[in-house]
Amino acid sequence: MVAQLRADDRVEVYTYTVRPPASAADLAAAAKAVMAPIPAQLEAFYRAHDGVFPEWGLAGHDYERTEPFSQPDYGQPPGCINLSRCRD
Repeated sequence: MVAQLRADDRVEVYTYTVRPPASAADLAAAAKAVMAPIPAQLEAFYRAHDGVFPEWGLAGHDYERTEPFSQPDYGQPPGCINLSRCRD
């Protein structure tokens, strides 16, 4: 996805962060915190990477940037995916 965004001259990728996998202990703590099991697909996501944060906008435009994995994340550039960490 990031390679496709970077290939478009109209787009500027500001940052891209992929965190390492969440540990089994982090997943267990998250399930305990929400008092429910984590759905299998979501658990698989966090076992692959414990949060993803790409942010991009239109080239030549100024936008307020978002702190990766912070909340709230509204008011960000037109392109922002803020999939938070499993556990802080």
